[in-house]
Amino acid sequence: MTCMIVWRFAVRGIVDRRVHKFAAVLCAATGLLGWPIWTVGVLPSINGYRLGESRTVTMTLDRTDITGQSRCNRINHWARLQAGYPAGPAGSGRYHIPADVYADWSRRRPGTICITVAPGLLGAWVVIDFERDGFTFP
Repeated sequence: MTCMIVWRFAVRGIVDRRVHKFAAVLCAATGLLGWPIWTVGVLPSINGYRLGESRTVTMTLDRTDITGQSRCNRINHWARLQAGYPAGPAGSGRYHIPADVYADWSRRRPGTICITVAPGLLGAWVVIDFERDGFTFP
């Protein structure tokens, strides 16, 4: 949407259609380069600004993983979770978890995990917390 507005302002006084096409391609390419910034930083922040009613979903822990962040020494901790049923709000996949939760789940290997999710402002589901055997991780 922003690219369309920029394109419109850039070509508003130009009659040549070739310039319009070139500016459209240039604006589209620039917009696609900015997409990771929006999807990784801005949009999740807006989505988490206001949450709807939370729901608890039971999932099965498949395995835990760690990955290194690029250009630094920090480590990301992940849990591979399988959904109990496919129509639920939280689907199967890789979930980012805190280091203490990773250490506990790797050591104990719990069978079922309860996660609490809520719909965000933009409609995507946000994981609020993790629960295992009645103990909630903040």
